[in-house]
Amino acid sequence: MNLNSLTAESLGLSERIESMIMNKHAKLQKALFLLSFLFCLSGKAAGQSIEDATLALGRGDFDAALEIVRTLADQGSDRAQYLMGYLLTQDENLADDPSQAAEWFLKAANQGHVRAQYDLGMLYSGGGGIKKDMPRAIEWLRRAAEQGDGYASNNLARLLLEGTPTNSDITEAMGFFKRAAAQLDGGHPETSLGWHYFTGKFAPMIPQDYKESLRWNRAGALKGHANAHSNIALHYFTGFGVEQNYSEMVRYLVRSADSFDSSLSWVTENNQDEWEEFRHLAPEKFWRAREVYWESIKSANDVSLDALLPFLDSQ
Repeated sequence: MNLNSLTAESLGLSERIESMIMNKHAKLQKALFLLSFLFCLSGKAAGQSIEDATLALGRGDFDAALEIVRTLADQGSDRAQYLMGYLLTQDENLADDPSQAAEWFLKAANQGHVRAQYDLGMLYSGGGGIKKDMPRAIEWLRRAAEQGDGYASNNLARLLLEGTPTNSDITEAMGFFKRAAAQLDGGHPETSLGWHYFTGKFAPMIPQDYKESLRWNRAGALKGHANAHSNIALHYFTGFGVEQNYSEMVRYLVRSADSFDSSLSWVTENNQDEWEEFRHLAPEKFWRAREVYWESIKSANDVSLDALLPFLDSQ
């Protein structure tokens, strides 16, 4: 994109870019990222700043553009404040500074900026470079969820189930998972609910219920979640809720392997397959297919996936 020749069409592009950023579905170059937010700032003074920032970006002067955004943030723009926080945790041109990012997120979050509330909650939930603070994480994710952010609802539900949740926590988590399921693509909340109904870990609030497990996992599978396909395969492996069926198990394993991506790398991190405890429930050939699947998702290549395909025809 030529930053010196911005047109009305560019403005439409910037709106689409902002939507992509807010949903965390794309990585963007720093110039487009800054530009998308600058276009959304309003007011006469902000208009001049947009022009100045655009010229700075056109010259390749990231520092000057950043200073303009910082000025807008200091003047109280919640979007500029959010952008400052985001850049301090995500942009390759700036050294990560999670503590300062949290301060900017907090400023924007206190003004009701939903993505700032979400990102602040995630920073406090751990792994973000600041001291873990679960009460604060839950507080800010709850605020974002109450504004309709599906990602906040999903992650809030997950955090509520960590540690030793109370019955109230579990009931609330179910509600947020279901809310997120109605808001998000991807099938994450559906798959989480399906797994919890399968294990019965949070009974009696989420009882072990194979019918419900299948229902939620099928909903997650329809949205393309790899773990949902794997969970359905586990039903056919064990015969829980369905008749034990080798062909159906393999079919869902193939679908899972085919849709598996790097966002699910945590599944194989400790090299411990959750199916191990169920191994004794099925004939050895069932387990052999699972082993091939496991190697496939660990290596994440089509050659390994091809090794699983012959199992479809094996009876």
